[in-house]
Amino acid sequence: MYKYYDILNKKEKVIISDPKQTNYTEIQYNLPIEFFQKNATLFNELKTIFDTYCLVSEESIYDRLEGTIPYSEIYEVVKSHRLIRLRRGNKPYDGIYEFIDDFYRVNTPTNYLCENYLCDMLGVIKNLIDIYPHNREYYTYIYNETSRVYSELRKTNCILVDNDHIVFEIPNAWYLTNNGTLYNSMGEHGHLESNLAYPIHDITTKVIDRKNLLSEKEKYLELYNEIKEKEYITKNEYVDYLNWSGQYDSIIKDRIYHKVIVDLVLGIIKAHADLFDSFNKLNETDDFDESLKKLFEITKSQIDDILIRFCGMSKVKASGLPFICTTNTYDFDFKEYTDRGYHVDLIDPIIVEDGEVKVRDLTTHRTIRKVLNR
Repeated sequence: MYKYYDILNKKEKVIISDPKQTNYTEIQYNLPIEFFQKNATLFNELKTIFDTYCLVSEESIYDRLEGTIPYSEIYEVVKSHRLIRLRRGNKPYDGIYEFIDDFYRVNTPTNYLCENYLCDMLGVIKNLIDIYPHNREYYTYIYNETSRVYSELRKTNCILVDNDHIVFEIPNAWYLTNNGTLYNSMGEHGHLESNLAYPIHDITTKVIDRKNLLSEKEKYLELYNEIKEKEYITKNEYVDYLNWSGQYDSIIKDRIYHKVIVDLVLGIIKAHADLFDSFNKLNETDDFDESLKKLFEITKSQIDDILIRFCGMSKVKASGLPFICTTNTYDFDFKEYTDRGYHVDLIDPIIVEDGEVKVRDLTTHRTIRKVLNR
């Protein structure tokens, strides 16, 4: 059953206001000893790894990497190595690493210092994977564990907006994706990522390798799950998916926790995943370009038709006489909507069958539904 979202009731501009975002400066606090005790095994491994890294000379980096990666990348490894050693060896930087050697008996560092350390260690481990490829499995495991703890630590820092309100209008351009996520395309004049003009252009003009559309899908699903877990988006993610008219760039500092904005971005990202998943079906036909041409002819290149009939999304119109336009033939999926007076309008889906793009006629289904009074 598809969930009903209260935001569909809103008919006016949405005012984004979050106490976390008002006149906020980043909080620094001393981490509890329990944080280190819980992650003691990892920190001990990181100390060993760091000691290994400090024993590596710049000459040996060149010797080990020459011929395996481009010279410019070798230089980046050396530059990173030089900076890390500088931070450890110079007095002005001691605070960043003061807890490494004996963190149980040192005054617990701030979250800020620990974040910097973990961030540096992620860079160290990346370099060591290049320098010692035979230990890749071990370093990759430690890298993933370090990344997990780093992400956990970052979640504790709120951020962000110096202004009390962000005000913008969300157009009545709602869809339900295949897993029931609410997606708003932001309308015809919205951001070209949010209304999917960019990804469709990239597919049609072969900017994206069409054989890798499922990889694109997985990339967006991974981002979707990551944002859903951490419950915030970054400024870059806001700009990438919602900043259709350059609003609020100077206001947003780092992260946005406001649920409406986070949910809007989640919907857009899930719509990307559904889009790439659907267009990948054209790889099952004899000729991708001819099938793409036929799809655009059937839909008259209307994005609504493509999203609903080919990608399997359901359009939701909340104003006036509320209705859902869908290819989904099971009314009970929309019970939360029909209970609120929504009318369900069934439309013929566009499918790929026997290596060909076709329209599936649902006339028989509609007749049975009428007989059964469904």
